[in-house]
Amino acid sequence: DNVEERGDGYDATGTELTFDNDYNRYIGMRFENVTIPQGAVVQEAYLEFTGAQKRWDSASFKLSAANVDDAPDFNPHYRYMVRNMAKTSSVTWSNV
Repeated sequence: DNVEERGDGYDATGTELTFDNDYNRYIGMRFENVTIPQGAVVQEAYLEFTGAQKRWDSASFKLSAANVDDAPDFNPHYRYMVRNMAKTSSVTWSNV
């Protein structure tokens, strides 16, 4: 399941990542039925994003991940992503 929140608290569900200059966006993606054996080390993982429109603007992203077993569904309560961002690692992509 997925969740999207704007910096002003608006939330929506869907798979389209929306960006604009007015608000920060917090996007959550939960991957179900991915089995990783206990003690395994993930060497590489990939996410690919494709623009829906041709634009010349650049964007910056901060990708964060949480190391949890059986992550629960995203709670539909207001500002879930902002309040519950316990992360174990992150990477920043600037001007992409």
